[in-house]
Amino acid sequence: MRGLWGIVLFCLSANLVYAQSALELEVGGVAGFMMPHHSDMLYLVDGHVKGVEVALRFPTDGSKDWHHHFNFPAWGISAAAYELGSSRLGTGGSAILFLDMPLDQQHRIGISTGVGVGYISRPFDPETNIHNGAIGSRLNSALEVTAYGRIFFSERWTAKAGIGIRHFSNGSMQLPNSGINLAVAKIAVTFGARTVPRPERTIPEVKKNSAHLYAGGSAGVKQSLPYGSNLDGVGNAFVNFQKRATAKSGWGFEAGVNYNSGLADRAVEAGRSGSASENFRPYLAAQYLLHLDPFALRFQAGSYILPEFEDDGLVFFKYHLVYAMERWQFFAGLKSHFAKADNIEAGIAYRIK
Repeated sequence: MRGLWGIVLFCLSANLVYAQSALELEVGGVAGFMMPHHSDMLYLVDGHVKGVEVALRFPTDGSKDWHHHFNFPAWGISAAAYELGSSRLGTGGSAILFLDMPLDQQHRIGISTGVGVGYISRPFDPETNIHNGAIGSRLNSALEVTAYGRIFFSERWTAKAGIGIRHFSNGSMQLPNSGINLAVAKIAVTFGARTVPRPERTIPEVKKNSAHLYAGGSAGVKQSLPYGSNLDGVGNAFVNFQKRATAKSGWGFEAGVNYNSGLADRAVEAGRSGSASENFRPYLAAQYLLHLDPFALRFQAGSYILPEFEDDGLVFFKYHLVYAMERWQFFAGLKSHFAKADNIEAGIAYRIK
């Protein structure tokens, strides 16, 4: 591990010539450990995580303003296979659509983030695998974030090293769903199939605009205890204030009401009366947007306001991919209570005049 950190530091200090590639093939290995974010998950860990990741990367060509604002990022698809270091979880895999954002103009350091489909070979089963209390489905959503450094050996060959997180969850569509978090270190080699000159970087002007107010709603489903029960409907009605702060980012807040048809039943299971009003939870949330026009990544942190049902706590987080049109916004993403996914949701919003 000490040697790996040396490679990372060397990558961060490298300052070599870069030429953009029309297509890049990246092959790497990862090693790390599963992070049991609940004490009752400690028994799942038998050993270390090991795996291999392969990716195709497509550098942007400067045709969009956000290409210039983000130092010509790349996008791509990756496939990975992991030994999860747990006899109760087995092996895992993922197929990810990712965005690789350099943090400097020489592309020596950066952050890669992506979302896709994940696979776990040994999910919870009431007959054959009752000791897997982390995840109840083979197919899941998969998310990853990696911070890396890069050395350019030539116009075609580079080496990368970094650290990151790999997350598997089914959004509570099939219990149990505590989720699986892997902390990994990665070393990879990248080969550029064809090099082309990098476009000249300019800083396009961002049109000044006033704040916008949207009204909308979202919906999803989730499963509540006991295992195997029917899916509950979830939804939100909201107003959302958004303000573009810079070429890259924006801020705002959201006020709304969350509805979950299973909360009253959960209250009954906990020994309370379980009135229908417990299914409704008013909330307020602050938000940050990263603009990749016409898309945006939206991160929200919020709190329920005096909810009758308090078993989930007050604080929640949302992670959305937003597609913006002239008057409409469409979005999809995940809601969580701290490290535990609550539900996957999709929605629509309309900009009020």
